[in-house]
Amino acid sequence: MMKIAVLVVAVLAYLGAGSGLDLEPVLDEAGFKILDLRVSNTLKCNVLGDEDDVKITWTRDGKDVSTFNSEEDSPKFEVVDNNLIIRRTVDEDVDTYSCHATVGGETVTKEVPTKSKPHVKIIAAAVVIEGQKLKLECLAFGNPTPTISWRFENDTYEETTGRVKLSKNSQGLDNAIFEIEASELSDRGDYACVASNDATLALNASVEIKSYVRVKDKLAAVWPFIGICAEVIILCSIIFAYERNRSKVKRSFYLPIR
Repeated sequence: MMKIAVLVVAVLAYLGAGSGLDLEPVLDEAGFKILDLRVSNTLKCNVLGDEDDVKITWTRDGKDVSTFNSEEDSPKFEVVDNNLIIRRTVDEDVDTYSCHATVGGETVTKEVPTKSKPHVKIIAAAVVIEGQKLKLECLAFGNPTPTISWRFENDTYEETTGRVKLSKNSQGLDNAIFEIEASELSDRGDYACVASNDATLALNASVEIKSYVRVKDKLAAVWPFIGICAEVIILCSIIFAYERNRSKVKRSFYLPIR
């Protein structure tokens, strides 16, 4: 009876253990994989257990990743040594991927959620004339959509305040446009667009880019002309004074001596 009980326990243990195959997605501390845009990224799932030569396949939305490749010489999605390589990563590539491994009829599937750090760029005029509108636009891409704030010197702007107006851009991104209706000379300096989302929060580091804006004196274009006019006036005065003195000398030379 004891032998039968031991045998039953052993069989149940074997059935419960299965092949011992398992997969472990390689994720960042936040529980997802952070992708960098415009470069190649690699997704990994480690095989746990004693199985050798396990082949891992990758899917996205239930489809093999190879179906998302266009007809190019270099495929965008490629599985190399069981790892998924995503080349030239863009916003649209940020998704939940799945890795699969099958041994002895048993299939193990694990999900690999991804998010991307923002990629930012500022569009702005390098020079603004005093009194004219100062306008900067921050183009920010990322998944999830990043939130935008601005920094100038020691001030941070997350909403319209005082002389500063923040508004959406044509893509509907909040705070993407920074405006000062009538610029002043003191507005000259570095403006920083700061973008953050779940990925940057996980890394505890936002993404920012700076643009230097010069505010020129509104009379700056007039000063050279005024300087030239002043030089001409001074030169004419010198010539006039010289000719006047010269005439006096001539008259005194021809006066009869008494």
